[in-house]
Amino acid sequence: MNFPLTFPSTVSPVAGQDVLSALVVLTMMMQGEVALAPGLPPRVTPVDDPERWLDEHWQVKSDHWWMEQSPLLNEQLRALLTLQVRARALRRGAPRQDIEALLPDADPVFASVSLKTKEGELVRIPGFVALCDNPYDDELSFVLYGLGAGVWFDSHQRMVETLVRYLRADNCWTQGLPARARAALTDTTSVELVLRPLRSRPEVYLLEDMQLLQRRLVIDGLAAEPENGEGAVALVPLFEQLQASVADAVGALRKDLAPQWLRHLSPAERERLAKLHQVVNETERQLAEQTQHSDFYTYASQQLDAWLTAKGFAQLSAEQVRLHVRHDFTADAPPQMVSLLEWVCGGAYHGKRLAMTIQHEGLRNALGDQGVWSLANELQLHRGYVEHVEQTYALDENRYLLSRALDARLQLARQAADFQGLDRRAVRLLEQATQDTWAQRSGTSTITVALLSINGEMLLTDHLYIYSDDIHVLYAPGSPAGDLQAFNSPGQMSFALGALTAMPAGRDYLVERVRHADRPALNRYLTRIASLPQEWSRETITLHPQDIDGWQQVIQHWTELRVMKILDDLEEIRPVVPARPDGTLQRRVDDIDHELRVLMTDYQAAAQVPTFMAYARDRVSERINRFPGKKEGWIDADTVLVELEHGVRQSLTQVVASGYPADFNFRDFARLTSTVGQDLSHLSNRAIDGYIRAARLGEGYCDEIRKSYLDPDADAQSRPLELHRHITGMKIQRDCLVELQSGRLSDAHADWLKPVCMAFHRGSFVDDCKLAMLKINGAAVVGGYLLQSPQAKGTLVYLSDGPGGRYLYTVEDFVEQWRSDALQDWVYAHVSIDDELLIRELNESVRNDDFADASESKGNARIARSLQVLYNIRDLSVALRQRIQRLLADAKRDAYSAARRITQEVFWLVGLVADVIALAFPPARIVLGFIKAGAGFYRSLAALRDGDKTAALLSLLGAVASLPGITDVVKFYGTQLVDRGSKLWSTLFPGESSALSLWVKNQVEALKAFYERHEVFKELGSGAFQPLNKRFEEELSWYTQLVASTEQSAPRQFT
Repeated sequence: MNFPLTFPSTVSPVAGQDVLSALVVLTMMMQGEVALAPGLPPRVTPVDDPERWLDEHWQVKSDHWWMEQSPLLNEQLRALLTLQVRARALRRGAPRQDIEALLPDADPVFASVSLKTKEGELVRIPGFVALCDNPYDDELSFVLYGLGAGVWFDSHQRMVETLVRYLRADNCWTQGLPARARAALTDTTSVELVLRPLRSRPEVYLLEDMQLLQRRLVIDGLAAEPENGEGAVALVPLFEQLQASVADAVGALRKDLAPQWLRHLSPAERERLAKLHQVVNETERQLAEQTQHSDFYTYASQQLDAWLTAKGFAQLSAEQVRLHVRHDFTADAPPQMVSLLEWVCGGAYHGKRLAMTIQHEGLRNALGDQGVWSLANELQLHRGYVEHVEQTYALDENRYLLSRALDARLQLARQAADFQGLDRRAVRLLEQATQDTWAQRSGTSTITVALLSINGEMLLTDHLYIYSDDIHVLYAPGSPAGDLQAFNSPGQMSFALGALTAMPAGRDYLVERVRHADRPALNRYLTRIASLPQEWSRETITLHPQDIDGWQQVIQHWTELRVMKILDDLEEIRPVVPARPDGTLQRRVDDIDHELRVLMTDYQAAAQVPTFMAYARDRVSERINRFPGKKEGWIDADTVLVELEHGVRQSLTQVVASGYPADFNFRDFARLTSTVGQDLSHLSNRAIDGYIRAARLGEGYCDEIRKSYLDPDADAQSRPLELHRHITGMKIQRDCLVELQSGRLSDAHADWLKPVCMAFHRGSFVDDCKLAMLKINGAAVVGGYLLQSPQAKGTLVYLSDGPGGRYLYTVEDFVEQWRSDALQDWVYAHVSIDDELLIRELNESVRNDDFADASESKGNARIARSLQVLYNIRDLSVALRQRIQRLLADAKRDAYSAARRITQEVFWLVGLVADVIALAFPPARIVLGFIKAGAGFYRSLAALRDGDKTAALLSLLGAVASLPGITDVVKFYGTQLVDRGSKLWSTLFPGESSALSLWVKNQVEALKAFYERHEVFKELGSGAFQPLNKRFEEELSWYTQLVASTEQSAPRQFT
């Protein structure tokens, strides 16, 4: 039994996030665009007659600007109207279908909005339009849209009350109404709503009102403050309201995503949680101030800023200094923009393929010809961070503060679980356990604390297990199944952890909760469980009881586990010292890492195709959320567990993608459960079975691959294929450079391989090494190549991600390792299911040879003969194209297998590259489970991935006043938000020649730069245009974290 704290990555539809992302960015874009409007000319003397003065000095220029900008602004207004109505339809409990039936693209009637006074005067309300089926039918509900004001859906009579209530508080659109009309509109009983069909498009109508509003605000502004009318020219009142409206939409999402139990707490319960939450905040603040421990990103930022200050650039921040980067690998490579911080965190760059320009003249001159690489060499950020963290947690006082913070978090989680309905026996056990000593009392059972391990070998960190004779309780902060879970026995707990292996997020969770040294073994084990789920048994999780007899000892035990995890996480960034270090070779490795980062950015933009299982997850999730009768909350298909025959459990994504055994009666015997406690009552077995039979996900995915990777012009090379060629070749080059420093290669091989690696060109490893695809006993091996050397008179076997981090083997080395479990698991993971039989036949023959020849020489010779050339490679991109074409042809026979193999062919190596070049920002699960820990602890969803989610959810439901501003948040995640918006625009508003598309294409890079800097939204004309609404800033901070967290929680699958 478990009671998960449902968190946003499982309840938030990506489509809804995309709408809000586009809405946020479009709001800023419109604000920035209007800020370019002609300003008022200088005024030597006070303006006595503002209207006349404007006509003589400004109006003509202003009218010309509005005329020139009208095509762009019209498209922006149309987009804004569509997005705001869509956002309103996404609200929890909203009549979504009724509202979406009135979207602009559904061709509703657009009407002007007027109020008729009791004297019979008709007062048009500027800035407002109605979207309706029939403006003359008072019985029909309709959408009322106010530019900057908001979106409402209601009946005529209730809409009168809504509109009048808005107008009473408005200081924008009512500015253009006569004073008598404004006074008459304050009484809802004396006015009548009148809708009249528009004679022009709604965006044209609204744009005219914006222009009239600007003139009215400027006139009033000159009369009230003759010295300043710039805010009126920039329509500050309008955009202040628009920001507030967008903040309302994001805030509504924040509240909608809170789980039901949290939304329905009594005032007393909420106060109790709030007090515990306050203790958490205070203990974390004290810990941060004392230890000065933050994640690597913050540490690096502090070190760089200190360096800038010492060099006389105290006003600069490493996150604000931009670098323009270009590469020469492809002719049409777009420029990229990164921060100085991001670049230096990746180490020094000495290569010649990337051209970098620092976008700050003074700093550029100060660094001189040596450039940024000298800064990276001087600071040695990775080594410094490791030393800083190790020294921090060697001190007892820091461990004590950590223990207090962990205790506070556990108390908060305990109370939240109680409110959710955790088994009362578990609640009583935790209450009893919190006593200082566990002296045995009459009628109470013995309390025991245990460590947990997988198969008795792989220790699970971040798992606190407390049990008695009556009940077992697992505290696993960040678990997809819930932070606190209750079980009747260790076996039940073992099965519950085993259920996580059916979900991508669950598998990732388990891997991250073992130490780095154990992760390869656990990955191999999880691969076996994917094929044989019944191997995970009641005994898979082993208990190791500890000698603990009081709560303070529990917290000390929990603190030691956390510190162990903190130090183990340092392995992600700890500099590796090879057996035979070579400074020249290592510099080339660092250079390739930088070059691969730049190429991967291009590749991700060009490919636009996810892995097959990510594609399937999106499609299945979208479909099950459209089944009638769904209660509330977005359902992620990966969190729906399907139990088939013999206890086999798979995610619904997997079942729909791959099907189920033909002899299994799905309709009668399949069981569907939610791993996050959501209501699945609307998903009947009959409906799901019908969907599984009709889905054809493999065919749809193959179509996407065909469109993206195969240029329709015969053998023409698509951009994704061209980039893939460079990425593949450079990955092989990088791995060979690493192996050259490992000490495992003979001098003969090293002598010919070193010059090939150091002088990389188009023919490297293709011509120089006679590169060939590897097959073993006739089975093609994805990620396996042969490097053939006439000079060394030998062949090297290259494995793209060989076991134990090894990439190159001589034939003799490969034969020696063949019988090991690690290499056997690797080979089976890299051949198709159809070819597994060939590997089994080889192994059977080798076993027979070994039985007949104890020296194993006969078996070794057979293994060596099995290493064969599948085909020689002339060009890596052409080879990939041909493999994709063959697999697409196979899709007619078995689309699912073809889709999986395409994902393996296309994304396997790309995924490995992504892992290799990922900047070392270890999630600051380091300490307390935040994405970013330190003095500015995020108070919203920062705990989403692996921390205690209770605090995150409290902030989700409550106010966001304690959030750090956009300056502290969006600097790290802003680009993802911008990218979401621009991607959605291309979907909602297609057309290469549209003004909006062209403008977005031209402006998005500049917008990203300013958006990431966060001191300004957009610098225009004479100065900076600041955010106008504090709530907009706060809600955007929260929302940006939500987007980033959801992106990070989405599984990336390369199998």
